[in-house]
Formats: sequence, C-alpha cells, structure tokens
Amino acid sequence: MAKSKSKRDQYKPPPQAKPPPSPTWVPIAGTGLIGSGIVVILLTYLLRGSIPGGNLWIIGGFIFMAAGLVILSRWR
Repeated sequence: MAKSKSKRDQYKPPPQAKPPPSPTWVPIAGTGLIGSGIVVILLTYLLRGSIPGGNLWIIGGFIFMAAGLVILSRWR
C-alpha cells in the first residue's frame, strides 16, 4: 500500500560541523586579565593616597576583568 505524502520522511539537513577548539592562549589571556583586574583594584584600595588618578584605577580594573570575561566567552 502506498504511503501518503504526510507520512513520508522529511528532509533532514546534514549535521553542522563542530567548531574547532580554541587556541591555548584564550584561557590564559582571559584568566590573566581577570587576575590583573583584581590586583589593580586591590592595590588601589591598599595604596589609597599614594597612587595618582583616584578612581580611574578602579575603573581600569573593572575594564580588565570585563575584557577577560569577553575573551573567556569565546572559549570552546
């Protein structure tokens, strides 16, 4: 007995290829930037009066940490 058109198999595209793994520098750079951001923020608080620039160092530390998170989000 013939199959109706609705019972026939649907076209299934071939599975997508896996993306290649990330280079070794990606996790190293990401964790390094996050660690350096933490160090900058801690040194800013510990050496409060002796560093010129005030709160700009804290903002810079957060920018380092954000850049590290952006790099780590690309890690496969």
